[in-house]
Amino acid sequence: MKIQFENLPGEKISFSLKRTGVWKSDFSILDENGNPILNFIAKSNWRKLTTDYQIEILQSNESVDIHELILYCGYAINLHIALSSAA
Repeated sequence: MKIQFENLPGEKISFSLKRTGVWKSDFSILDENGNPILNFIAKSNWRKLTTDYQIEILQSNESVDIHELILYCGYAINLHIALSSAA
């Protein structure tokens, strides 16, 4: 899944969302060069039947608002899980 947005100077930035876990729903966010930026590590809670994520920031980029990127990633991960469970 691709995530693309514009930063403040108006430059478009693209990221790729890749599922990295086989049994768990772990995800990684890669920049345009394939370098990992963020890892989302699934922490399942069977009592609540939900999945929480631990976020690891691997690289910081001055031209990207990391908080905005995390919000977009959260939406994309939920969309990915919903689409894969509906199939």
